[in-house]
Amino acid sequence: MQLIENILSPTRIYLFEHLNKEDIAKTIIYTSGKISPVILFLHDPRVKTVETLIELISSKFEITTYSEISPDPPVEQIDRIADIIQKKKINLVWAAGGGSTMDTAKAASVVAAGGGSLEEYLGNNPERIPEGKKVPVICSPSTAGTGAEVTKFGVYTSNSGRKYTLASQFLQPDVAVLFPQFTYSMPPSVTASTAFDALTHVIEPLWNKNATPITDHIATDTTVKILSTMEKAYNSSLSGEIEGRKEMLIAATLAGITFNLTGTAAIHALSFPLSEIWHIPHGAACAFFFEDVWKINIRNKNVREKLKKIALKLNFKTEEELLTRIVKIKEKMNLPSKFSDIKVQFDPEKQMSYFYDTLNDPKMKNNVIPFSKEDIKK
Repeated sequence: MQLIENILSPTRIYLFEHLNKEDIAKTIIYTSGKISPVILFLHDPRVKTVETLIELISSKFEITTYSEISPDPPVEQIDRIADIIQKKKINLVWAAGGGSTMDTAKAASVVAAGGGSLEEYLGNNPERIPEGKKVPVICSPSTAGTGAEVTKFGVYTSNSGRKYTLASQFLQPDVAVLFPQFTYSMPPSVTASTAFDALTHVIEPLWNKNATPITDHIATDTTVKILSTMEKAYNSSLSGEIEGRKEMLIAATLAGITFNLTGTAAIHALSFPLSEIWHIPHGAACAFFFEDVWKINIRNKNVREKLKKIALKLNFKTEEELLTRIVKIKEKMNLPSKFSDIKVQFDPEKQMSYFYDTLNDPKMKNNVIPFSKEDIKK
């Protein structure tokens, strides 16, 4: 099944209910443009059903598998895989896993095309800019949150340890193939973290300087979908059921399409120090700031009306009631709101500067309400 939202995305998106050899072969041939492509398959070994996909691909095509994927992929990892693409004459990369696996595939194709090291592409004044991709990229998410399968963004760790967002049309995957069963094995903590990642991906376009009537429309509909589904998916992760898993996967992809059009904003900018300094999972770091950033952005009348519209669609009278409900879901999912929740002894005099630095982050500058140091301190 093809999603109608393909209209808004440069990535072609397909939902496959079952792993089927014929459909997979056609997907590979049509994407690569070759009858006998050589494939590099990047995957998360924790996702057991990926093994079936590997077997189906390797029965028809030459395949090299790689599973040593690190969170927020470091420069060295990308450079190593770009080298494999060159030396093995790979002509298609398929990534099956979470956001880090998909971001790895996207950047490796760009570095293989442009040369050098990923380090040269990172930062506010990079030595190189992406100029193309070496091979087409197919992405299949195993989590329901990052949206990396449909975005032109990737998050990478430089040699200095800093995390950077790299944005380029050449990071955009060619095809996203959604297999709901890939998400069935997500444990509760990952289900919770990625669900809030998806929620922030679709809320942040609403308080974004780059918002348009179209992005407001898809963001509103998708926020309703996520808030109607995320708790079901979390309950399923606790009980071993699958209810809500497919719906959450689709909603997370729709969220990816949405923020791919606008970029993210203050929540994502503020989340980076938590992940860089204290290694908090990205979705949990976004959840940490969720209600605080919400309360600042509803100072804007237009934003407040957008959030009220969502509240009414979900049978809440006000946006305040909706936020109260979201915070309760966050608490149920054991996601953090305080430094004590992440077992960090925060020292404002020494560590506040990490967060003040986010004022220069392009994501922060997308926020419709300009943040001040005082806002961040509160």
